[in-house]
Amino acid sequence: MQKAGNATERYETGFVVPETGIYRVEHQKHQLPDEVMVLKGQAFPRCAGCNDSVLFQLTHAAPNLYQPSARIIYELPVIEAGAFGARTSATS
Repeated sequence: MQKAGNATERYETGFVVPETGIYRVEHQKHQLPDEVMVLKGQAFPRCAGCNDSVLFQLTHAAPNLYQPSARIIYELPVIEAGAFGARTSATS
């Protein structure tokens, strides 16, 4: 995923999503998810609790998500103990 180009632009319910990615959600009346993933071309959704508008701000663009050219990952590499991002203890 890439970082959003214009992180200050906000979109409102009903506007067409300009770019596939993860969007920050802002709504004063109800507790909604902090972030949602929406696809380019869809309309930004409304609040199910009050049907009011919600504001959205792109945080991470993902233009190739769900595109035929996207790579499919079949396995993930093992991160060696002590490496950056490695957990301190194994979990099952």
